[in-house]
Amino acid sequence: MKNMKGFIFTLDALFALIVASLGVSIILYVHFTSPSLTEPQVGEALGIMQNLVQTKIGQASGVLYALYASRTGAASAESWPYYGGNSGLSSSGSYGPQALDLLFTYSASAAITPLVSVDSGVVVFGAGSELYAINATTGKAVSGFPVSIQTSFSGSPVIYKGEIIYANTSGYLAAVSLKGGAKMWSSDVAVSIDTPIAVEDGFVTFGGGDSFYLVYPSNGTVYAHATLPTTVQLPVYSNGEFVVSTSTVGTQNYLSSYALNGNTLMQNWNLPLSTSAISTPSIYDGLIFIGNGSKLNVFTLGGSMKYPLSLDSQVFGGVAESGGSAFVETTDKVYSFNITSGTSLSASLPPVTNENATPSASPYDFYLMPGGSKFIAFDIKSGNMIWNFTFPSSAYNKYADIALAYGNAYVAAGSTLYAFGTCSASPNQSIASALGEFYLGNEGGCASAILNSVYPSSNMGIFINGTYAPSLKTASFPNTSQHGVTVYQSPSLNKAWNGGSWTINAWFMDTNPPLTGTGRDLIEESNGCTSGMWVIGNTSTHYTLNTIQWYSSGGLCTNDGAVGVNSVPVPFNKWVMATSSFFYNGHGGGYVEVCVNAQCTSKPWSSSSPSNYSKYGYNFLINDNDCCGGWLVGGRLVNVQLYSSALTQSQINQLYGEGINGAPVNASTLEGWWPLEGNANDYSGNNNVGIPNSQFGYSNSGYAPQSLLNSYQISKGTVPLGLSVNGTGRSYNESVVIWK
Repeated sequence: MKNMKGFIFTLDALFALIVASLGVSIILYVHFTSPSLTEPQVGEALGIMQNLVQTKIGQASGVLYALYASRTGAASAESWPYYGGNSGLSSSGSYGPQALDLLFTYSASAAITPLVSVDSGVVVFGAGSELYAINATTGKAVSGFPVSIQTSFSGSPVIYKGEIIYANTSGYLAAVSLKGGAKMWSSDVAVSIDTPIAVEDGFVTFGGGDSFYLVYPSNGTVYAHATLPTTVQLPVYSNGEFVVSTSTVGTQNYLSSYALNGNTLMQNWNLPLSTSAISTPSIYDGLIFIGNGSKLNVFTLGGSMKYPLSLDSQVFGGVAESGGSAFVETTDKVYSFNITSGTSLSASLPPVTNENATPSASPYDFYLMPGGSKFIAFDIKSGNMIWNFTFPSSAYNKYADIALAYGNAYVAAGSTLYAFGTCSASPNQSIASALGEFYLGNEGGCASAILNSVYPSSNMGIFINGTYAPSLKTASFPNTSQHGVTVYQSPSLNKAWNGGSWTINAWFMDTNPPLTGTGRDLIEESNGCTSGMWVIGNTSTHYTLNTIQWYSSGGLCTNDGAVGVNSVPVPFNKWVMATSSFFYNGHGGGYVEVCVNAQCTSKPWSSSSPSNYSKYGYNFLINDNDCCGGWLVGGRLVNVQLYSSALTQSQINQLYGEGINGAPVNASTLEGWWPLEGNANDYSGNNNVGIPNSQFGYSNSGYAPQSLLNSYQISKGTVPLGLSVNGTGRSYNESVVIWK
């Protein structure tokens, strides 16, 4: 039968049948052609729509749960750890992300103090002489912030009863309103404030010199203080006791307990420690954990030794706890142990260098920031590393803190605040509602990943208000000076490059005419021009795809010394699927292949230097580069996929048949999947999150699958849904569209 195009947006090609189902109005549009055995059933689209509306996302089989939730096992919205999940906006649940999605970044005017506070739906931190309050979900500054404090911060601000309380280096405590930043009070405490501040037992606490202080949080007046023999650290509170340590290297140090008697702090007990560096104490399950040089001593609240742990070197930071397990860091290792017995949980944790941060723990994972330069997560049960992310900033904060709240992790590196999380869906949301909010927000990749796992069909898609949903947020490079995304080296990418064979597949549209001069890189793997590959680009005379492997003398710019080179022309101003493959046979030879719309050309090559192939594993750059002076491509880009294998012609054909938002075809060798539908996150499960350049953007491209435009039968089921997008709720018409 001859195919006829069916345009679902042409009114005279459609008619509406209104039916009642699930208590909502569902409109079913059907475009008819001559009857055939393959004609879609009238109810097929409606049935899919009903299923998406009826099924809760937390119950959907096949959904990649870690993509959008912390593994809490919770089935109620009240206990769901995401922003807005309960009426009090409490951040008390220490849940962290399972997959490394970058929710947002926020750039401050100066280096951010290492500790951040999260509660009441906001992230609060100091940078230079300014106080910031950022919406914990959107990453936008709260109205009235930043607030100038005229001098530098001391420690970190805290959130308490609608106020932000902070300390400065001039010895002042002050508070501003969480809503608007208006000054509430300011107090000269007349002492140095040498530690971070905290709120313990209803008092603002801090250490200053050889004393620690309790201060009224309503006006900053000192209520009580106690003096110890040497420099005091931040006290902690539990069961009527304030526990505090001293830390002066070369001097006798102590661990002491105090209780309030009226407005006087009375000492309960005082234990001598070593003359080495002492950590800030932590209290869990009635036990006190204190780093004492290269030992971790564990005491009861009564001051009796429970057990000591001998470690390899000096303890840094405090101890993190989750479900009876504890985690502590030394100079170059991380230890995990049972709180009650002190026995080791895992002896297989990989070493980490220059540990300077207190770990954070959720019920399932624990998180580290070695030296403030990396963000690392481990699975508690197995001890396996989940991700190892390197921050792009060159200015790292030592003793950095990881704040876990709303299922997210908030960390600072240099002058940038990073919010890592997962796709923000409630388990009680319908799949239909979650998909709509994902596509309309900045999480289109979440929607595509979940939809492909539930309905892996190339002839079905979601439309919102008549627009193909995956086209609502598409990576856009309007000119050749606009930089894109960098994916910093990770274990997964290193595996992909080092494996020898690989494929990169992407859909893109060049919107600039051919340019004279040096070529422009759309996708590049590089290390500052010392090695790399120019995968998709533009030469001086025409658009091409290029596969170039290993440049011994920085030849990425000039094509000198290439082991393997191949190129084919690319159409201008049209969506195309670009495929670039490299196959290494392990014996110094193989082939390079480039394809446009699954039409491929290959070229054999050989080399006497197979050791070159182990030198990859640097930065993976999407319309960005660290080489060649920033020569970039203007246009649009979606659905970048990286495999550690050379895809077969059959697999390439399958990708092309799936269309512009098709799912990956080889899960066993998939190393990265960046849909670029609103963010640069990796949905392969390998946590190769991309960091967008500040110039990078997204726009509605308006594309639709070619198979839809060429279809001859279309069914459409539509339901009006109330969706919340960036905090604003309104009604949208969401549709399931199927075609033949």
